[in-house]
Amino acid sequence: MPRRSRGDNAVNRKQKLRLRLNRAVVVPAFPASDLKERMNAAVETWIADIFNLYDVDPDPRIAARWEHLAWCLACDKFPNFRIVGLPNVGRPGTAARNMRLFDKFQSYENPRKGPKYKNFMRDHPADCRAFKTAETFKGAMLRARKQHDLDRSSTEKYLRHATMKALGII
Repeated sequence: MPRRSRGDNAVNRKQKLRLRLNRAVVVPAFPASDLKERMNAAVETWIADIFNLYDVDPDPRIAARWEHLAWCLACDKFPNFRIVGLPNVGRPGTAARNMRLFDKFQSYENPRKGPKYKNFMRDHPADCRAFKTAETFKGAMLRARKQHDLDRSSTEKYLRHATMKALGII
């Protein structure tokens, strides 16, 4: 008779856990004196089974255990789970151009007094040809800053999840 591998055992264990989690637990109403404790024990067992199903350590001293569980549930229950940036507004290609211009604007040192936006437009007329006024340029740079911050936070969340996965936390 062939011997089962560890992978088969893990699959069987998870299938049994899923079945147990999908069954209703009936807590008898009597004796009423310890009903609340028995109900709490049933809920704690159910939560421990969820942690066990996703291989998350249920130790209450681990502060991030609920976050690990939330990542696992999000990826499991929503296969298309991903973080989406701001919608593209304007003509196609303008978002990429504005992001390149935003990088240049971020490194720009304002050489004279006055608004940085106007001085940048004066010093880089070829790059700012598409903007009629300093206000439209300022609006584009503010939208680019929001997109930049959103991209950075999305990347950090992705890297955090990938690191947890690589370390075997999730």
